[in-house]
Amino acid sequence: MKKLAFIGILGALLTAGSAQAADEKKAAEPVTQDAPAAAQKKNPVIEAAADFTKDFSDVEKRHFGVLYGNYNLVKVVETVQKDVGLAANKCGDTNPDMKAALDKRYEEWNAAIKPVMGEAEGNINNMIYAQDYAKPKEIKKFFKFIDKTRADRDKEVEKIPVTSKEACEHLLKTMDSTQASMIQLLQATLISLPQIIQEQDAAEQKRQEEEAADKAKEEAAPESAPESSEKSEKK
Repeated sequence: MKKLAFIGILGALLTAGSAQAADEKKAAEPVTQDAPAAAQKKNPVIEAAADFTKDFSDVEKRHFGVLYGNYNLVKVVETVQKDVGLAANKCGDTNPDMKAALDKRYEEWNAAIKPVMGEAEGNINNMIYAQDYAKPKEIKKFFKFIDKTRADRDKEVEKIPVTSKEACEHLLKTMDSTQASMIQLLQATLISLPQIIQEQDAAEQKRQEEEAADKAKEEAAPESAPESSEKSEKK
């Protein structure tokens, strides 16, 4: 088992959690049929996602992508909650004079996040039952598979909080700033699906327009070259 030492700083944990979310979201994004076979077999998550979404339309794949992204963000917050709780407990055991302050602040931090977590989970549940491209129990089964994959991977690493006085003091201080960050991360899952799709469509349209403009410039460039050459010859 690998051992990972961390200093119990919420910012670092949140950054690591966000990176994990991005990796897992990318891995679980529906794979198109024309994607290279090697890309589809990188890990069990990609294989499971490709199989699960193989009969979905483009719109359905987009909906599922948003649904999975929201689900994964909630799971990242849950992981960070556990890691911070572990760090706070270990810091309190090593530094008894800080235990009361750490316990109190973590309880407040957790209490502030809990209601937003409930809203996020409720929104995910609504999205599961509002769609008609897959049975809710099948989506939940897929999510359980993802959870198991994540849990199996986490078992390979033992997290060991650094409990020096300095690290624990920093943990206490950063709870103020990162409480807002955690809530903001959860609130991102509450944005309505139509708004997300509209933003994606706008971004895609902008990308296509830029590509068309670049292509037009490239096509026009060769035509201007002979004209310049001809003028030089006349001179």
